[in-house]
Amino acid sequence: MAEVITLQQSDINFSYSEFLPDVVRVLEAGYEIDDRFRVTHVVTVYGNAFQATLTWTSACPDERITKGALARVYWPNKLSEVDGLYPVIRLVPITRIDHSINLFDTVPPSWSRQFSVLDRAKELWNQMSESRQALFNELFWDGQLFRRYIGIPASINSHHNGWGGNLRHVVEMTEHAERIALDVEGVSSDLLILAGLLFNAPQAEAYTWKDGQWGLTRESQIQESRARFQVRLQNILERQPSLLTDQERQTLWQILFAQEGERHQRPRLPMASIETEILKMADRLSCVLNLRGQGGVQ
Repeated sequence: MAEVITLQQSDINFSYSEFLPDVVRVLEAGYEIDDRFRVTHVVTVYGNAFQATLTWTSACPDERITKGALARVYWPNKLSEVDGLYPVIRLVPITRIDHSINLFDTVPPSWSRQFSVLDRAKELWNQMSESRQALFNELFWDGQLFRRYIGIPASINSHHNGWGGNLRHVVEMTEHAERIALDVEGVSSDLLILAGLLFNAPQAEAYTWKDGQWGLTRESQIQESRARFQVRLQNILERQPSLLTDQERQTLWQILFAQEGERHQRPRLPMASIETEILKMADRLSCVLNLRGQGGVQ
């Protein structure tokens, strides 16, 4: 029978053999060196509803273990607590992008407390094929960028405004799109989910958090952010062309970069793809429902 232990979240019991995460996000990291030059690491981590402060010793400090980084935990055969710390064999930083990690599992409460929305985002990521998961992780492996994606609003003064509005919007929109697509033939549900999750991603770097609210210091920030995201996406697909077919790339470009009638490097399709039309409807539906919930009229 699996050993059951209780860690920092007092309302959750963790079955040791089943629930301790292999991959965690570092929340705080530090170390001390004793008079024998042994290094004792003390690192607070989060992963898949698990949060604890871990410790281990080594011959030298590992400067790659920094706040926001992802790492793999090597657990002991039996986990015990010593003065509020949990000794482990070691923590190894993940220095290369791992396409198999569901990044939504690594979002700590300090980033977002929308636990039900995060659970739905995890499920959407799990529904995608490995190539779509790989593309998402390539885009958001950087912890600071992923944190912005989680925290930004979908708009400043309209629908889904406030902290985490973007995540709520894209999850709702993608779920609406999946339901609409049930009665439509020829839809790539895989691409639909990816495009839904990325729908507002091009403007993730545009917003600035100041005085307790999100804002834009200048109007050109959105265009600049979209241009940077487009270049980053283009570079990823040039390095790994197998992640999307050419038709899928064109459809994704149409969805992400033709929302405001802008001209971009990739040619538009002669007519909107089915996925584009479905996401437009789903986007509108999510906006209207949210505005009605705010008491607005749309």
